Amino acid sequence: MASPYRSGRATAPSVAGGDDGLVDALIQQFADPLAFYRELVQNAIDAGATRVSIGASWEASAEPGAGTMVVSVRDDGCGMSRQVLENQLTVLFRSGKEGQEGKIGKFGIGFVSVLALVPEKVVVRTTTGDTDLWTLELRSDQSYELFQAPGGGSSGTTVTLHVPLARDEVDRFVDGSLRALRKWCRHAELPIHFVAHLVGEGEPLREARVDTPLSVEASISVRVEEGGTTVVAGVIEHGSPLLAFFNRGLLLHETTEAVLGDHVRVSIQDGRLEHTLSRDSVRRDAHYANAMKLARRVIDRDLTRAVHEALPTSVAPDRVLATALAAGLALDPERIELALMSGASESVQRLRRRDAVFAATAPSPLSEAASAAQVAILDLSVAADPARYLAAIAELLGAAPPSVEAALTLASPVIESGSDLALLDGVRELLGEVHRAPSEIRLVTLEGALSGARLVSGVDAPPRVLTREEATENVFALIRRPPLWLDVTDPLVYAARAAATTRPSLAAAVLARGILLDRGLLDDDRDDEWLEAAIERVGEGP
Repeated sequence: MASPYRSGRATAPSVAGGDDGLVDALIQQFADPLAFYRELVQNAIDAGATRVSIGASWEASAEPGAGTMVVSVRDDGCGMSRQVLENQLTVLFRSGKEGQEGKIGKFGIGFVSVLALVPEKVVVRTTTGDTDLWTLELRSDQSYELFQAPGGGSSGTTVTLHVPLARDEVDRFVDGSLRALRKWCRHAELPIHFVAHLVGEGEPLREARVDTPLSVEASISVRVEEGGTTVVAGVIEHGSPLLAFFNRGLLLHETTEAVLGDHVRVSIQDGRLEHTLSRDSVRRDAHYANAMKLARRVIDRDLTRAVHEALPTSVAPDRVLATALAAGLALDPERIELALMSGASESVQRLRRRDAVFAATAPSPLSEAASAAQVAILDLSVAADPARYLAAIAELLGAAPPSVEAALTLASPVIESGSDLALLDGVRELLGEVHRAPSEIRLVTLEGALSGARLVSGVDAPPRVLTREEATENVFALIRRPPLWLDVTDPLVYAARAAATTRPSLAAAVLARGILLDRGLLDDDRDDEWLEAAIERVGEGP
């Protein structure tokens, strides 16, 4: 190689109380040795590059299992002149970006990060396109040499690191490089291509496009741009919350603490945000405060609106509702429509004004009859997890709607035969003799809350959906007596109907006694009298 144009050591301006370990201290500030990718991509963006190409090539050495990983970061930016290389790149804490709006690397110390991997050497090749090509070789002891060659052609810079690396560490290094790029540069504002390969082998080990649009992983998300700040916010069902800050798509800081909510993820992009001198956080200045205010508004306004819009067509409303409530979104009860078993939907606000609301997991004759009677029955079958959906609804309504099957009863009419009519007339007559007769006695089938009950008090005529209060009214009341409905599936009613075809008087006596016992209207003495009368009826025949 030609004699160097200049050689020397990278230096820092004198600092009171400083020592020779200053550069090492600066290197150690980069907790992630692979953070140099971020710093070099940042430099490329500041140089006006339109793309960045990153290569990682491993070449074996003479020693078995040993070799060198050559990492190159190439951009097509404006390049650097000799003055920049000598007066800025090799002098710590001095940067040509100072005072330039929109430049990220304000403190000019990012280039030190290339030494965090302890490379054998770092080579910088750069040209502005209309001047000579300059090559800077920086060694791990911070000494350097600068070479000059004829230039021309396209501008740009290539930074190459030569890192000793054993063959069995190659995959880990390549995977770590991709992870670092996807962490630090995942939303870069220019294309970033990465390729890794073994020298002498055809197929690359890895090949990937790193940059993606600003986003968050969330079930529902929104993107808002306002005053130079872009906020992407979303609600999540599982996983950790996230708050991440980016400048020109490069990560400044991120945390999984629930700063804006347990089930919320937010990414903020703003070219005015800056990282701290230690490069481990974002500066808490006025730009940070404004960005946080906007993020809060986006969550409260835009994300909440997105949840409202997603609910009617969501295939998993249980997940949407539960996640939004867990995120603390102030949902509008007028805008939340819940599906009903009738096929319609109704707002939470209207449901709150109803006297009663019920729920069902599947259609049934009871739910269909209740829906036809304008009873509000929430359809839990639209949810993948009905229990979770019901819990979310309970939070919205203030109480969990009871199951329609546990709260209501459907009484359906039965076609009554001649023997049935005779049986019911006999029962009514006997009840009138002992106590007082109901206004009417009918045979029905019962489904729902009182399924299996022997009798209920009716309303009007079956079919009828009964509340528990309606079904348990006193059919023997003095003034207002509702009809008495007998369930044909009850064993005693079933047996009485069968016996009524041959022994109607006996059947009526047995059934009337069962009704009185059921309602607690027979004491021991009267029950004995009843049994004696029933025995006499058996002797008398039909």
